[in-house]
Amino acid sequence: MIKTFLVQAFFIPSESMQPTLKVGDRVLVEKVSFLLGSAGQGDVVVFARNVFGKKRPDLPWYRDVQNYVRELLGLPTGSEEDYIKRVVGTGGDVISYEGSPRELTVNGEKIEEPYIRWSQDRSSSTITTNNCKRYELQVADDGCRVPAGTVFVLGDNRNNSADSRSIGPVEEDKIVGRAFVVIWPLGNFGGL
Repeated sequence: MIKTFLVQAFFIPSESMQPTLKVGDRVLVEKVSFLLGSAGQGDVVVFARNVFGKKRPDLPWYRDVQNYVRELLGLPTGSEEDYIKRVVGTGGDVISYEGSPRELTVNGEKIEEPYIRWSQDRSSSTITTNNCKRYELQVADDGCRVPAGTVFVLGDNRNNSADSRSIGPVEEDKIVGRAFVVIWPLGNFGGL
């Protein structure tokens, strides 16, 4: 019940959220706020993408038990990929990410991003009116409009992140919850 509706642990498998999260960190993700509302700009969220498409393979019962225990410990199960990224735009927002160093603007306002690896990004993919369609976004006057019912997410390590620039906007109903604390290793314990 707790894992299904309230809080779940997740394992960080990649460097895409450095320096905020490191490989091997385990975070707790709260699910309650998504029952009452939706993701907001700046939230660090976990979402799932099925590796096997819409239908999962039929596994023997002992593999189901093994996957359940792995999920409880925040470890990957192999039946789906969990991604953790930062929300930079929600449905209806107009976003752009350009310049050198890159600057994120949302609805015409520059967003300060002190969490970006090395404090600035000079070379990762841009988000401009020229490439909106590639990211499955609508062209808007000053950038790209995020479709209703979706969020646009980026990793904090912008040069090493499979985020909405490669997988497109994330449907809100695919969001598992909002990460709020690192619980392991103890040396990294703290809020997000």
